[in-house]
Amino acid sequence: MKAMKAAAAKATKEKKMKAGKKSTMKSMKVVNKTKMKAMNAMKAVKKMSVKPTKSSAMKQTATKNTPGELSWEEATPTRASEEEIAQICKRFQNLWIRYMESVESKGLLNSSAHFNAGTFDRKLWGNRENVKIALESNLLSPVWLLQNASERLKDDRELVKMAVDKFHEALQYASERLRDDREIVKLASGKHWRGFQYASERLKDDRGMVKFAVTKGRDGLGLAYASENLKDDEEIVKMAIRKCPYALRYASERLRDDREIVKIALRKQTYCFNYASQRLQDDSEIREMCNYV
Repeated sequence: MKAMKAAAAKATKEKKMKAGKKSTMKSMKVVNKTKMKAMNAMKAVKKMSVKPTKSSAMKQTATKNTPGELSWEEATPTRASEEEIAQICKRFQNLWIRYMESVESKGLLNSSAHFNAGTFDRKLWGNRENVKIALESNLLSPVWLLQNASERLKDDRELVKMAVDKFHEALQYASERLRDDREIVKLASGKHWRGFQYASERLKDDRGMVKFAVTKGRDGLGLAYASENLKDDEEIVKMAIRKCPYALRYASERLRDDREIVKIALRKQTYCFNYASQRLQDDSEIREMCNYV
């Protein structure tokens, strides 16, 4: 009997070991399959845009660029049709979705810069008309397009204006000259207060420009990016607080200790009590306004 029990126990143990091995091998196959899909996606991306000619391919840089990538100076822009641009943009979107799914499901390399290195074609996107078509079609992010554009295109007023009109964050990749352009900065800051952060230091200290940023934009929080000098400007701070009481947070220390200014903010939102100076937070009148007595 003991021998039979021992034999049965041994057989059960062997079955469990075999089942465990099968489960492990199955898991490894799933992981390998996912990795292969990601690798195939990256290979497909490299083939989706215009291939460089033999003569230009020989002029690859070995320092600043990714191996096999042409510099802006070496890449001769290639004009593509609207249909070709649309197809490339749609393929890019699909591959990006597949890439991010692989990242999320199996914890693969999460780097948009790594993905861009395999998808960005300087010959294709170095052409002004190609970039313009992509911006007009809304098929690719204007931020991505401007980020990867050449310095010449980043200084192209029409293209930058188009990109900023689509999304305020694109202003951060515009040339220094265009980040000092009043009309373009107004366009960005008028869409979202964060757009004003990419303006030149000169415009951040421009009284008229800051007034626009805190009154004509979606809210008054553009005060956050104004110069220290204008954060201490009583008129501008009042304008910002009337637009959005939370702007009190970005006012100078002196004005956060100003009773009149703090009361303007509290009448709109009592939570702004937290942005007042310690002296006013201890003030009985201010505390009563907030029911903190």
